[in-house]
Amino acid sequence: MLIGNIVRYGPNRLVFATVEAMHDIYHSKHVRKSDAYKGLVSGPNGWNVHNVLDKTINQRKRKLVARWLSEDRLKTFEPTILRQSDILIRTIMKNKPSEDGWTKPINISDYCRFLIFDIMSEYCFGHNFHLQTDSTHRYMVHFASPLHRFNSAFVQSVDLAYYHVEKLFYPQGLWYIWKILKEGRRFSAERFTDKSESTLLSLLYRERDPETGIKLSVSQVWSELKFIMVTGAGSPASAVASVLFYLIRHPKCYARLVKEVRSTFSDVSEIRSGLKMSSCRYLHACITEALRISPPTGAVLWRKVEGNGLMIDREYVSPGHDVGTGVYAMNHNEAYFPDAIAFKPERWLSGETEGDVSLASKAFTTFSMGPRQCLGRSLATMEICDAIALLLWHLDLRRPRKSCEDIGGGIEGSIDENEFQQEDHIVSFFDGPCIEFRRREF
Repeated sequence: MLIGNIVRYGPNRLVFATVEAMHDIYHSKHVRKSDAYKGLVSGPNGWNVHNVLDKTINQRKRKLVARWLSEDRLKTFEPTILRQSDILIRTIMKNKPSEDGWTKPINISDYCRFLIFDIMSEYCFGHNFHLQTDSTHRYMVHFASPLHRFNSAFVQSVDLAYYHVEKLFYPQGLWYIWKILKEGRRFSAERFTDKSESTLLSLLYRERDPETGIKLSVSQVWSELKFIMVTGAGSPASAVASVLFYLIRHPKCYARLVKEVRSTFSDVSEIRSGLKMSSCRYLHACITEALRISPPTGAVLWRKVEGNGLMIDREYVSPGHDVGTGVYAMNHNEAYFPDAIAFKPERWLSGETEGDVSLASKAFTTFSMGPRQCLGRSLATMEICDAIALLLWHLDLRRPRKSCEDIGGGIEGSIDENEFQQEDHIVSFFDGPCIEFRRREF
């Protein structure tokens, strides 16, 4: 079915599908976040940097969190990312290899989730829950995550949030959320001091309202922490899995990237952000291309038109309407990404593509844009680059030979089997891919 560049999604909702519209919407001063985000507010003090509607309050919150995500803090924290990535590799290789050195097919999805959760818990709390090596706290990922299915429904129909249907349909999940918060608060009470400056927790506890001078309440602190832990752990995990999915299905891309990583870093100790990592152009291209085809969040990020209305790609939209562009739809728009469903990292490399790299960059919307674009992009990029580079430096990877063990893609005939499948419930739900590993031969 052919449709135009504007779709009426609901009685007061319009979805656009052009680069011009995307920039008109997300860079405009005449929009704010939609009332749909009220569905993500857990209580009277549940507003955080993600769901708060007031633009002034949001900017204040963003400045606070941005201090915690500064370049200096990331560099200081990177050894923790590398250490956790090394644990990932050692955990993978605990799977007994066969006579030819290859492991049996391993579903990498939980490995990715545990890796990023441990990284983020260290960044937020100064301590991780050791999900990679100990099953005690894995309920934090397995049993609390289904609650996000309700959140995605609440964004579509805010009225549902007021009835708290999650209490009726998934009471177990609420118990696990309470357990997670209790564990986190117990830990913070044991470890937090006013002199601590290295964690988001300590930063939030010290913060005072610039107008009133009053410190954030406990519920306000934990609202920020919950959001950052959930999105900060979920999105990079799906991104790592997505990159691996496409690499094992594209042998030429895999071989080129392995050659780049192993020739750039003569020793594993050299793998870290810096000039050498920046020179790995194909690594960054593979990551960007995987995030384009399979963005962790693919839905429309709604904005509400304010004031006297807004011109969006030469079309006037009156105030009160929700507008936006779909992340997945934009990333698959053939006008900006020819042969959009194909995994082609070279489309991001000037001199190796016939396409317009600058136009593709303008259309790439995985991290959103404008005053409310993703704050954690630099941290996520560091996590993904370090994890992928270390994996490819230490291990060989290949696609399982048996189709029954080859999961992560779509169903042949109905959904593209070569596209990494995800469900968008504010955070990404995914399963797979399965990969066979072997220690690299020197």
